[in-house]
Amino acid sequence: MLNKHQQAAVDSPSKRLLVLAGAGTGKTYTMIERIKRLIADGVEPSSILVLTFTNAAAFEMGQRFQTDSDEARPTFQTFHGFCYHLMIKSPQVRGALGYKQVPNIITPERTKELDARTRASHHIKASATSLNKDAGTGKDAFEHAVYWKVMKNQMRVDNLISFDHLCKGVCGLFSNNSPVVKEYLEKYKYIFVDEFQDTDKVQWDFVQSFKDSSIFLVGDVQQAIYEFRGADSTIIQAVAEDPEWETLRIVDNYRSTSNICQFANDIVFANETTRLKLVSDRVGTEPITESQDTPWALEDNRGLRSVVASAISDLEHGTVAILLCTNMEVNFVAESVRYALPGNYIDKSRTINLLAAVLDGKFRARWLASLLPRDTYVKYLKQEALKTGDLESVFERSYQTKELVNTLRKIQDILSSPGFALPKSIAIAEFLGIQNPEFGHIEETVEGIIRAVTQIVESERSPVYVGTIHSVKGLEFDSVYLLGAGSKVFSLKTEAQKNLFYVGVTRAKEKLFVGMEDRD
Repeated sequence: MLNKHQQAAVDSPSKRLLVLAGAGTGKTYTMIERIKRLIADGVEPSSILVLTFTNAAAFEMGQRFQTDSDEARPTFQTFHGFCYHLMIKSPQVRGALGYKQVPNIITPERTKELDARTRASHHIKASATSLNKDAGTGKDAFEHAVYWKVMKNQMRVDNLISFDHLCKGVCGLFSNNSPVVKEYLEKYKYIFVDEFQDTDKVQWDFVQSFKDSSIFLVGDVQQAIYEFRGADSTIIQAVAEDPEWETLRIVDNYRSTSNICQFANDIVFANETTRLKLVSDRVGTEPITESQDTPWALEDNRGLRSVVASAISDLEHGTVAILLCTNMEVNFVAESVRYALPGNYIDKSRTINLLAAVLDGKFRARWLASLLPRDTYVKYLKQEALKTGDLESVFERSYQTKELVNTLRKIQDILSSPGFALPKSIAIAEFLGIQNPEFGHIEETVEGIIRAVTQIVESERSPVYVGTIHSVKGLEFDSVYLLGAGSKVFSLKTEAQKNLFYVGVTRAKEKLFVGMEDRD
């Protein structure tokens, strides 16, 4: 059921629509419902392009759309994935960028080698930082131009391309209205952009190149946390102030209690034009705890042990996350959690997806692909599009998916072995780490066995999640321990750090603990 703000976004006839949607307000649900409404009204799914920034987000949106027919699905892709797909499919696009064959993504090692050779052969002294920025003036501009001309030419000779040049090159064809992309400009009549606050100028110019298309943007300036990757949140602010765009706001939060929402609302931001004040009708039973007596700090092991013990205790009531700013802090805290965590816990969401992948080959491929790092994902795209090689080999070679492939094979071996459903179900459950599983009636089919094991998994508890705030964008937990606020690396003095703090706070559903570093 859509609320009035969501319904307005779904039904708006505007061809230029920006939806400012706060944390936990159902922005993805709203966007998917608008897509479904368009298709119900007769729009061809193939004319809809949905862009986001991570493979996991693209996979989730595809799953939420839920259709059995690939022909009835819009295109759900990341910006980089879409650009590489065009490089694979279109000889004209490749040719316009100077390639005769589909290029491979250059590795960091090869980039380093080319960099050293180019610097030595052309006596370039400029720093990596200046070379990776727009050209300046004088000597800097000259070295910048020479360096990148040589680097790009050598990459073309070796049939290699970087992600940065891939996106800039393909998006540039669109923004410059190149004839080689005319068919795509005409094909996609409806453009959707998720997490619009994370867009950079190149991507925004690309989106605007679809001048005759309907464009739907959804985002939240307060969740702009990827400035270090080149994201430019001033773009969404400018669109919000542009009279040619209709701007709608969604503020009803369905994730967090009212006191957590109010805590998030009290964070002070500089730009009030795009500020969203969250509203929740869920009265919280847990008070928000702000502590300087038991802060997160590497030197304060006693305080950390107290936080970890409390987090583990909260597992009795649901999911729990300990969130930090840096990977160094994550590694330290994760070790403390592993040492203190009693009993047996499993990653429920991943295990449920694993079981679903046993029954559905298409789901299996899409899910495993969504877990691949960017450089390996494009290998998957290339093999899938060109029908070359074994797609399973991509998953087998990737660190992120190799173990899952082996687990799937073990489950399939158990399912294909002789015997009845009950012992097979017990064997699968125990293999997945569930101790003493208790089953009721199980149908003597593969589907019945997987369904029974899935029900057991759903009743289990997940472990305490320990990670950076960046790693949980889009996720939620019943209890959140947000540690290190006010430290040297997480001082909350810049807008970017306030945004990061806001994202951490708004992951919490029921309980929020904020460990403040005392800088006095």
